[in-house]
Amino acid sequence: MPLLLLVLTLVLMLVPGRPLAALPEDEARIQNREGVLRARRGDWDRAIAAFTRAHRADPFDETARANLASAHNNLGVMNCRNRRFPEGIAHFEAARALKR
Repeated sequence: MPLLLLVLTLVLMLVPGRPLAALPEDEARIQNREGVLRARRGDWDRAIAAFTRAHRADPFDETARANLASAHNNLGVMNCRNRRFPEGIAHFEAARALKR
C-alpha cells in the first residue's frame, strides 16, 4: 500500500498543468489582482486585505508592496476627508512604513 501511494504521488507530480501547490509568487499575483479589482471599485478595506495577502505571500514583490502602500494612502485620504483623522493618520503611517 505505501508503494502504491508513492507511485500515485509521483504520477500526480508529473501530470502537466496540475501543480500540487501554488508557488508564493503565483499566490501574490492572484491576490494582487484581487486588490486591484477591489481598489477600482473603491472598496479600500478589501483592497488592503488582498494586497496584504499578496505581500505576505511574496514579501519581495515590489508591486504588491507599492499597491498596499497606495491603498493605505488612499484610505487615509478618504478618512481625513470624512474627518476621521486618527484612522487616516494610521493609514498614512502604514503606507510610510511600507515605503523603502
